[in-house]
Amino acid sequence: EVKEERPLDPTGTVMYMDQCETQGLVPVSYLRRHLGDRNLRMRHHYVGGSGTKPIAVALLKNTVTEALDISDNYLEAEGARYIAGMMRDNAFITNLNISNNFIGKDGFTCICRMLESNTTLKTLCVAGNQLSDLSAQGLVEGLKNNTSLTSLDLSGNNFGEIGGLYIGAALGLNDGLLDLDLSWNSIRNRGASAVLAALTKNRMLESLDLSWNGLGAPGAEALKQGLKVNSKLKVLDLTNNRLTTKAADAIAWGLSRNAGLETLVLNLNPLKDASVETILKAAEKSKSLNLLSIEEVGISPANYAKVKELQASREMTILHGGVGGYTRTSSATSMLQLFGKFVASHSQQLLTACQQFDPERKGWVPLDDLKWCLKESGLRLTNRQLNTVIDELNTSNGHVMNYKDIVSGETMKNHFKKRPSRAVAIRNAQITINTVPDLLRRQLTVS
Repeated sequence: EVKEERPLDPTGTVMYMDQCETQGLVPVSYLRRHLGDRNLRMRHHYVGGSGTKPIAVALLKNTVTEALDISDNYLEAEGARYIAGMMRDNAFITNLNISNNFIGKDGFTCICRMLESNTTLKTLCVAGNQLSDLSAQGLVEGLKNNTSLTSLDLSGNNFGEIGGLYIGAALGLNDGLLDLDLSWNSIRNRGASAVLAALTKNRMLESLDLSWNGLGAPGAEALKQGLKVNSKLKVLDLTNNRLTTKAADAIAWGLSRNAGLETLVLNLNPLKDASVETILKAAEKSKSLNLLSIEEVGISPANYAKVKELQASREMTILHGGVGGYTRTSSATSMLQLFGKFVASHSQQLLTACQQFDPERKGWVPLDDLKWCLKESGLRLTNRQLNTVIDELNTSNGHVMNYKDIVSGETMKNHFKKRPSRAVAIRNAQITINTVPDLLRRQLTVS
């Protein structure tokens, strides 16, 4: 009797179909078609917890997929448990997005335990999962014992003061994380202080997004000391953190003594004229700061003059709303301004970085690799800001973009043809007067 041999299954498709049949589930046709993708994006299919099991089993067999986006699928804790179990044994997936899945504390605990043993995952997004203070406890051991993870997105959850204490402790013990997004939480008082105090211990973190939290004066005091000794942090976003005069003074003190920060975002904070003046003076003393954003913050005529002076003498980019701070630009408009300027001045670095992912020189690079290339080339923005730029320019909503068109300026040009309002907004923005190169200015000409 000849035993029938099963076909090789490097994508896990056969295993997926078998598991669906065993569980009495209808296979997701999209997943069946795309299990062989290097970047597997399966958003908004609402597979639920039980429906996640066949996917996890299939990915145990899969040796092709490197990036898995399974956001907004209502996985809940059950589905998170299956994904975490799969990731403990999967050595190929380096990028995992399980945002907006209602995984809660139990599901997040499974993910944190997975981090203790996984050695290949580099990017993890757990945004918008209703995670509370107690959920953060598992991060301490998870990050303490993990050396591969470089980017962690915990934005849009319910972390508060206690959660901040746990996250601060985890950050102080971790030696691998480069990018941490804590935006849109409720981290305040002792929690904010703990996160920022970790900057005195953690010398690896390069980007910290604390926007839309509650830093206040206590957190600013911790940041003051962190900025003094930490020269590794490159990007700090403190948008809408209720920064007071005392907080601004502390940040300015630390900034003037800092040797590494390149991007500081202070938008939507109730800063008075004296505080803005203090920040501008500190920015002038800083040897590393290239971008200061103070949009939707009041600007006096005297401070406006100082802004113009800094832009001209230091070639520093300062985003602001003009005198009074009332000239509003969208986040996308501001980011496109910066992106255009960056590409015009770093085209060769960006081209070289992208070619590492394109040995055949076809001109295409996956979106996640593109973000890495932009950072590697020197673009100092948070992941959220980078996503804003890419979402704007990726008009086809595909998984890849043509980096040759980005470098040549063709991508920006085509974008402005489709959305002339963006070109008008950027052309009229304050930044274009002194800081946008001639190349970008030509691209923004609207007939």
